[in-house]
Amino acid sequence: MLDVQHQAYRLRGEAYVCRLPAPIRPLTSPGPDGSFRAAWSAAGPPDYLVIAGRTLLVEAKQTKEARWKFGLLKPYQADQLTAAAEHGAIGVLVVRYMQPGTRRTCALLWRDLEPVWRAWYDEKPKARASLNYEEAALLACWTGAGVDYLGSVLGAA
Repeated sequence: MLDVQHQAYRLRGEAYVCRLPAPIRPLTSPGPDGSFRAAWSAAGPPDYLVIAGRTLLVEAKQTKEARWKFGLLKPYQADQLTAAAEHGAIGVLVVRYMQPGTRRTCALLWRDLEPVWRAWYDEKPKARASLNYEEAALLACWTGAGVDYLGSVLGAA
């Protein structure tokens, strides 16, 4: 869904969007069709780089449950969003809630979510923290059934 929206941004001239691949290590040689088996070789970058007058690093998450668990955002991903913000980029977490019969999305600025996430991460022992859609919407700069978040993120940053 995000790939389709990002293509629309590109076609309308609103943004350059690049999907950032996760680093892999091939386990087999490519077959006749070019496919091969591989394993993750390291922690990957954020999911998307978006350039629209400002630079955004977008980490995309989804859940089929009623709550998005904080543990689904790995510490290295949080650190990447923080580092990007320290250098002038906008860190964005896009969470898609996909319960049966409903599809809703929240775009959260990392600067707004980071204190909440870090407080949870620093807890010893960690509680099972999560946000349902309504709770995430309170922190979000954009919510909706689709994923057209760009204008709201740029306006809120």
